[in-house]
Amino acid sequence: MEIQFSLTAYVANHIRRLIELQKLRPGDLVPLEEIEKTLSVSRTPAREAIRQLELEHLVSIEPGRGAYVSPISRAELADLYGLRKYMEVKAAGLAAGSISDYDLSILADNVGEYADLAGDPERLTLLDRQFHYTIFEACGNRHVEKTLKSLRIRMGLLRQPAYHNMQRVACTLAEHKAVLAALQNRDAAAAEQAMYRHIQNAWDERDLQEGMNAFS
Repeated sequence: MEIQFSLTAYVANHIRRLIELQKLRPGDLVPLEEIEKTLSVSRTPAREAIRQLELEHLVSIEPGRGAYVSPISRAELADLYGLRKYMEVKAAGLAAGSISDYDLSILADNVGEYADLAGDPERLTLLDRQFHYTIFEACGNRHVEKTLKSLRIRMGLLRQPAYHNMQRVACTLAEHKAVLAALQNRDAAAAEQAMYRHIQNAWDERDLQEGMNAFS
């Protein structure tokens, strides 16, 4: 039973990562047989993984057809950004009081690499994920960490990633630097303010983008 559970989690994590990295987009059929071969797992843990992802609203199961990546509405998008703004700001403040020098060095390296990769959207996506996940893990609250990671995965369903917008890439870099500086100074209030501005700016950009898409 424990082995089965581990395989199910393994498959589910693989599919979550495909969604977060936008390898699977809303409306895409989850290629379960291909995933089974890639991961060398049987049909049972793969199906259990799909059921788990359905509970997380990441996929929708259509009997006789398969599992499809769930769409995300503009209303849900606004809710997700609102929740992110509330919880991630708090996580940044908590991290300021507990983050290790090692994690600070990871963030500094991350920001340095981000500055050199303006033309590589896929790598920028990974770096952004690492930056935020490092802060989640440093906040010292495992429930907050788990919730925020789940939230980020759900937001992986968004279309047209911001990392194709070079102006937004430059702004994100400046915002990450501000968050990092506050964390280095162990300044919880400044960390919260910097994170708030970062998420608010990301939402303003996304809201504009979604509004344009609605008329395209």
